[in-house]
Amino acid sequence: MPSRPSAPLWFYLPIVLAVCFLLTAPSAWAGRKIDPERRDYRRARLKAADMSGANLAGADFREADLRTADLAGANLAGADFRGANLFWANLRGANLEGADMRGAWLRRADFTGARLRGARLQRADLRRAGFGAADLREADLTRADLRWAYFEDCDLTGARLVEASLRGAALIGSKFAGADMKEADIGGTSLRESDLRGAMNLDQAQVDVACPDERTKFPQRIERREHYPACERWD
Repeated sequence: MPSRPSAPLWFYLPIVLAVCFLLTAPSAWAGRKIDPERRDYRRARLKAADMSGANLAGADFREADLRTADLAGANLAGADFRGANLFWANLRGANLEGADMRGAWLRRADFTGARLRGARLQRADLRRAGFGAADLREADLTRADLRWAYFEDCDLTGARLVEASLRGAALIGSKFAGADMKEADIGGTSLRESDLRGAMNLDQAQVDVACPDERTKFPQRIERREHYPACERWD
């Protein structure tokens, strides 16, 4: 049987253009302030919306499109973001204590100075997210994808990082007292100046493939090596 001839490239051009339009077209909320009394935003299109400084405690954002939205300084305590898309969202200084962000897309989101105490971030996509000086005490990051994320001067006291992927991430000058790091993947991760003395379930094999420095503090059970090959990529 003769093979069916493939369609010419121009045949696909309208399809490609339509897809690009759907992915890049701004929502009706782009740059606009939202109703401060509203709490139900399930599946709402809020791409590039301005929610900075808003009091949205307990709001429902399940499966909402919040790509590039500005949530800086917003009160989002107890808010529900399950399945929401917050790609490149601005969450600087936001109050996210007790927020439910399980399974949310948070790639490249900016959490600088955010309060995430007790937040639920299981299985969240946090690749390349920024956590400068963030409060992550008792946050649950079980099986979260934190590859290439950036943590500096963060407090992860009592956090759960069980089976989290932190490969290639930077964990600089952060505290891990009581943090559960069972089977966390920290291969190639920078641990410079971090305090891991109280970390739970952290073993020698995990640390040996990471990149600590002379100021990294280990639990007594961890032996310091003379050379860590993973540090070559950080030099």
